[in-house]
Amino acid sequence: MSLRGKGKDTSSNSELPKSAYCYDQQPVGKRTRFSLEALRNRITQKRRLRKESFASPARGKEVKKKIRPYAAICLVLLLFLACNGPSRVGYLLKDISKFKVRRLVIEGGSAVTVKRIKELSGITLYKTSLLELDIQKISKRLEQEPWVKSAEVSRDWPSGVVVDVTEYKPVALVNVSTEDNPQLYYIDKKGNTFLRIDPGQDVDYPVITGLDMVTDKKKRQEIFSDIMTFLVRARRNNPNLPAQSVSELHINRQEEMVLYLVDHPFPIFFGKGNIEIKFYRLLRVMESLYREKKSSLQLAGVQYIRMDYFNDKVLVAQSDRVK
Repeated sequence: MSLRGKGKDTSSNSELPKSAYCYDQQPVGKRTRFSLEALRNRITQKRRLRKESFASPARGKEVKKKIRPYAAICLVLLLFLACNGPSRVGYLLKDISKFKVRRLVIEGGSAVTVKRIKELSGITLYKTSLLELDIQKISKRLEQEPWVKSAEVSRDWPSGVVVDVTEYKPVALVNVSTEDNPQLYYIDKKGNTFLRIDPGQDVDYPVITGLDMVTDKKKRQEIFSDIMTFLVRARRNNPNLPAQSVSELHINRQEEMVLYLVDHPFPIFFGKGNIEIKFYRLLRVMESLYREKKSSLQLAGVQYIRMDYFNDKVLVAQSDRVK
């Protein structure tokens, strides 16, 4: 009889190699499952360690040592500004000769004299210090001069000052009615009025009248734009209608422009709009009147010229006939 059948049970686990088992663990050769809870615990633990290490006494002392110099600098700067430090430093250093103004450069002035600009600036050469200059006050003081539109003052270290002046440029005189008497002011191309003209003062600019009676700002600006269009063309000094021949540009109650010439008393009605076209038509009319025989008699007999008569026609009305 064979003993193999009566021996140990070959199916028993006791006879299997020990390497086939991993007690209380996952079987060998299989991947460990991803655990979200374990990941959360790991992140929480790292945060706790980082926080505890930063909040530790040793770490806190180290941070304070690094921050202390910067905090001291900030405190000194705040005290310096709060106690008006810059002006005090400038006051203490103002007597240093190196910072005394030795050179004053004035640019852009023509109507206002250099002497007047120096007086308004209040700068005295070899006495005024760059460190005590109040540039904004000097600029405002210069801009109070009627001719000065803007003034820019700058330091040119170590001992120079540059004053750049921008002046108004008049194109005409404008009549401004008051309760007492009409007053004339210079006006620039943007419609800014400045510097009242005293009675008897000799000026050589055309006079704009009636514009101050237009109360609507938009309409007044449109009318002034027409006036400027005419003046720009007249400044080209065509021999038949030079700028010097323009005496007055009047705005009547119908808000129409009426031109008066220096040498001729008759009015020239321009109406509204299309000023450039009407201007060149007037040039041809004046050329025709000057060119004709006995032109002086022809001009003397003119009562008025209407540039917007009918269908873009020009009417020259004379005492004995209509031309």
